[in-house]
Amino acid sequence: LKDISQKGHLSASYFGKMFKEETGDTFVAYLNRVRIERSKELMLRKRVRLTDVAQAVGFEEQSYFTRVFKRVVGVTPTRYREIHMS
Repeated sequence: LKDISQKGHLSASYFGKMFKEETGDTFVAYLNRVRIERSKELMLRKRVRLTDVAQAVGFEEQSYFTRVFKRVVGVTPTRYREIHMS
């Protein structure tokens, strides 16, 4: 949020407020959804470790990635992979 808002020469709080007004969602929630969608593509294209997937989409810790993934998708990344790769 901070990096994006600085590029537009806006304060982070103002950018966050405007983003929510325009999209109906917070910037972080939107960013997490985009990251999770990309992670789903990566997991199904090739057999890569979840740690590598998490890092590739911008999560520093796999445990946090797993929590966000489950909140957004409804199942863990491991379960998602099992369902869609069988």
